[in-house]
Amino acid sequence: MDNFYVSPTEFASISGVSRQTLIFYEKKGIFLPAYKNEKGYRFYLMSQLDIIATIQSLQKIGLSLEEIKDYIEHRNAQSTYELFSNKINTLKEIITTYHKMINMMETKCQLITKANQILTDMVYIEYRDEIKIIKSDYIPFNSKEINQYKILGEHIKYRKKQNHSLGHAISGMVEWKKC
Repeated sequence: MDNFYVSPTEFASISGVSRQTLIFYEKKGIFLPAYKNEKGYRFYLMSQLDIIATIQSLQKIGLSLEEIKDYIEHRNAQSTYELFSNKINTLKEIITTYHKMINMMETKCQLITKANQILTDMVYIEYRDEIKIIKSDYIPFNSKEINQYKILGEHIKYRKKQNHSLGHAISGMVEWKKC
């Protein structure tokens, strides 16, 4: 299979990369044809499929074309290991962030669904599992709205920094005498 050349159109079809992308990669010096004949026609080897698949994968994980070019030119077992292990950690952090966002959205959807079913002329008693309550700084009852939002903003920043869920509504407690 490695012993014959294929045209850019055939290689593009097999690799799933457009012909224009192959030409672009060549101009950038990232991926070159295996052979150019005297008329300037380009040809690729099937063994180059691995390189083009690697380039596509590296782009998907966020490497710039310059980083990919450098990697392709200098790759070895150690550089591959370092690149992949670093990217694995980055991707795990991204996945964790997305899981938290999904959890927050699911919690909000559940709360909205539940709120839409509540009758406002009834009192409900609800038993819940134990949850952690994260208290903000004290907000004086008669404080200006802007000051209340500043304190709540700091509270939200703290919750994010500590990786606490933002899915549940923020609420407050007021002395019953002041209601």
